[in-house]
Formats: sequence, structure tokens, C-alpha cells
Amino acid sequence: MALDPRVVEAFRASLGDDRLKPAFLAELLALPGESMLGQALDVWYVDEVHGARRDARRALGEALFDDWADLYDRLSADEAAGSTDLSTAAMGRRALANAALGYLVASGREAGIARAVAQSRPDGTMTRVMGALAALNDLERPERDQALAAFHDRWENDPLVLDKWFALKAGSARRAALAEVRDLLDHPRFSLRNPNRVRALIGGFASGNPIRFHAADGAGYEFLADQVLALDAFNPQVAARMTQPLVRWRKFDGARGRAMTDALRRIVDSPNLSKDVYEIASKALS
Repeated sequence: MALDPRVVEAFRASLGDDRLKPAFLAELLALPGESMLGQALDVWYVDEVHGARRDARRALGEALFDDWADLYDRLSADEAAGSTDLSTAAMGRRALANAALGYLVASGREAGIARAVAQSRPDGTMTRVMGALAALNDLERPERDQALAAFHDRWENDPLVLDKWFALKAGSARRAALAEVRDLLDHPRFSLRNPNRVRALIGGFASGNPIRFHAADGAGYEFLADQVLALDAFNPQVAARMTQPLVRWRKFDGARGRAMTDALRRIVDSPNLSKDVYEIASKALS
């Protein structure tokens, strides 16, 4: 995709506007997410939306690399001088530094990736570490796996933080994302009886990873149907919430729409299905 040069210049002008507060600038420079873009279309073509957004981030990262690097390095130096600052202004600076880091990594340049790897060390502040992990999360590189492994080892005994790790794994656009999610069902810290963990892993994949959940082969839909039926045996309320990503099948192209309705029919036709799940799935089909 060729990005309109005026978008690049608008970003450049915003980066050079000293009147803008960091928290506002971080929001201003964020591209809409894939789900927001898809919902704005009459038909959500998953691969095209993902590719266009990825290419736009890469183009912005490459064209403005020096600007992002200067901004990130300056904000990171401020963070090193006052990392315990919890003021609104400090949080805004961290948000803007993470936004710049995301574009540095999206450019594909080694210098950008190296900054994210350095920031991902698990002894840093949580906002900075999570920003670095999010920037690295889609990369098909060993540095991504090493950073996530170090984070897991540091926080595996903190349930709330470990949920963030499960959600990162579930939300990765890497080709092996679904296989990773399946493997994590057997993780010693995962249980279908833990609703927060279910939302982080299964919900994170189905609702937060469009490119892999909506894979053209329908494997993501089959996986979600399996988990909904497993959950329904003992927690119908959570199972019903997990069904929601299948409900919007009309937004997708014919093959995906048919695969989603096939998954819904398998759920509806399951014996001993709860009223909670049946109501949502059957209404979606009708």
C-alpha cells in the first residue's frame, strides 16, 4: 500500500508542534485498530485491512525514523531521571515514548528493534515493559520470544500481571498464534475455571487478534466453538460472553461468514447446551 505523503507530513508537523501535550500527541499519532477499521466497512476484508494498517505503520516508521528516534531517546532520558513519577504528565510522556517505540519497531530497522529489546527488561516500570513487549509482539524473531519468556519468569506468580502475558501471547499477529494459544491451554497457570485467565487467553485471541482468529481456513472459529462448549459445562455466563465474536458473521466475506455460522450451528446443536449460550448463538443464526 502506498501511503499518501500528506499523512506523513501531518505526522511530521504534529511531532514538531510543542503546543501539544504528550498524552494528547500519543493518542493523535495512534492509527485506528483493525477492529475499528473493519467495523467501519460494509464488508470487513480481514487480510486487506491488516495488510494496509501494517504497511501504513511501516511507512510512517521508516519515513520519520529519525524523528521517532529523537523523541523516544529524549523521553526515555526523562524517564530514567524520574521513573517513579506517577503524575499525569509523566504517564503522558511514557505513553508518547511507547507510541514512538512502536513506530521505530514497525520500520523494521535494527536500531528500532534494539531499543524495544532494551526497554523490555522485566525489571523496568510496568508501563515501559508492556510498551516494549507490545512493540515486539508481532515479530517473527527470537528476541520477541526471549523478552516474553523473561517477563513470564519474573511475574508468573502474580495473577494479574500474568494475565497480561497470556493476553500478549493471544494477540500476536504471528503465523503460529493459534498454535501458541492451543499450547497455552496446557500451561500450569491456565484453567478454564479461572474467568480472568479465560478472558485473557481465549477472549484475547477471539476478540483481540482479528488476522489470526479470522484466518481463512476457519481454524480460529473451530477453536472458539470448542472452548465455548467446554466452558458451557460449568460456567454458562462466561461461555456466552466468549460466543460473542461469532455473532458478527454478517460483516465478513462469504467464506468466513459461512465458517462462522457453521461454528454457531455446531454450538446450537450440542446436547445439554445452556440457555445462556443457546440464546446468543441461535439469535445470531436467525
